[in-house]
Amino acid sequence: MPLDRRPRLAVQHFAPTSVGPARKSPVVLLHSGGMSGRQWRKFAAELSESREVYVPDFLGYGESGPWPAGERFHASLEVLALERLLDELEAPPPSGPRGPVHLVGHSYGGAIAFLAAFHRRNIASIVAYEPPLFGILDEPPARPVAAVDDLEGWLRGFVDYWNVPGAWEAMPETGRASFRANGMKLFDEVQCLLGDRTPAATYATLSIPALLLGGEHSPIAARTLTDRIAAAMPEGRAVRIPGAGHMGPITHAPTVHQQITAFLDEVDETLKSRQAP
Repeated sequence: MPLDRRPRLAVQHFAPTSVGPARKSPVVLLHSGGMSGRQWRKFAAELSESREVYVPDFLGYGESGPWPAGERFHASLEVLALERLLDELEAPPPSGPRGPVHLVGHSYGGAIAFLAAFHRRNIASIVAYEPPLFGILDEPPARPVAAVDDLEGWLRGFVDYWNVPGAWEAMPETGRASFRANGMKLFDEVQCLLGDRTPAATYATLSIPALLLGGEHSPIAARTLTDRIAAAMPEGRAVRIPGAGHMGPITHAPTVHQQITAFLDEVDETLKSRQAP
């Protein structure tokens, strides 16, 4: 068997607490850039009442270990790492669950979910909260650049853009230190997505259910791309979370979790009815 050279993600597994026919399709929860799988762990525990849940840390974050200093990054490596995980999950039990897998991602995690799903068959659905896939816009909010001279200033602008002005300064020092530790990898993530050129026609080829969530107060580019991706997909729908911004999965977690859970249950019921004799 050839050696699998794709990167491997550290993954936390939440086994379902129920058994038998009540069990539902497994879910992979993908965190946003600059964070880790800890973002989703409370929700993962809730979902695991009836389904397998997998919460990876992206490369450079959490238990996946730091990204090598001085080494540049491309988002294609993240896609390869996610595909390796999905291949492992497609193995028959006891190695992994059978059947299609739901991909749920926030921001960067939602973008990686889409980029992986474009050429995979065993995806049950996608739920993405404002995936920054700027290719569907007429103009991206900025152009990608090759290097950054002032990383601290760039991080401040990044955090303030996706939150509110002053968010970087209001963040606890431990939070700023975490962003600094992954700063260059995060910078490269953003440049890759600013260079995305995926058109609406590509999303139209994804014939799977998709829920595109967004915040009422998010940047206009995030709201626009969310609506356009949903409109381009045969089974896409867009839902705006009242009062929320780009960090809605954290600031408005109960509402976001409720939307996701209801959608996953709906998709599972449809899959079950299609499989019935």
